[in-house]
Amino acid sequence: MSGSRTSIILAATALLVSVLFATPLGQAAGRLLPKNSVGTKQLKRSAVTSPKVKNNTLTGADINEARLGKVPSAVRADNATNATNATNAVALGGKPASDYAQAGAEAVRVIGAPGQAPFGAGWGFGGVPSEEVPGYWKDPAGTVHLRGAAGRLSGTGVVMFTLPAGYRPNLQLWYITYGSGLTQAYVSVNANGGVVWEGGRNDAGPVDNSDYIGLGNITFRADQ
Repeated sequence: MSGSRTSIILAATALLVSVLFATPLGQAAGRLLPKNSVGTKQLKRSAVTSPKVKNNTLTGADINEARLGKVPSAVRADNATNATNATNAVALGGKPASDYAQAGAEAVRVIGAPGQAPFGAGWGFGGVPSEEVPGYWKDPAGTVHLRGAAGRLSGTGVVMFTLPAGYRPNLQLWYITYGSGLTQAYVSVNANGGVVWEGGRNDAGPVDNSDYIGLGNITFRADQ
């Protein structure tokens, strides 16, 4: 009887060995281990390698993006951007873009219009209907241009209007322009933006021509 048992045990052992050696180890282990019985504790460090991971199964939640290096295409993009910037710098002569004029002049800012600079006390439009109301604008080179005609309608004030910041010179500028009755008019543009009537003159001497002061020949660089 004992010999029969021994024969059975040996036969069973031989069968098990033959199964293990005839079947790939993973398949054999899979047949011997219950489903879902292997956890993280059973896996040794670095046991799961790239070939063991099914393609397109990992998501962003599975990856620490902070430990990823820059992909080659991003490096090439950086190099392309740097090359473009260098080319642009050479094309601009090494100067910043702010050194160059923008295309196109801005719209005229009409004195006394809603949201624009008002006339000074006692001053207004000094021309005839066919002329332009005083105004100013800046061209692409940063030069301020005045236009139109102003006139003193009442009082004794001399400030025709005040230019806002960005349309002012650093220092006071003086101009000889044209006044009523074919006279000369003297106008200053001050660092505070004030456009001031400084007096008039004709062939006989000083004259009050403040009822009509032409501004169309006044231009200057906007320094502040």
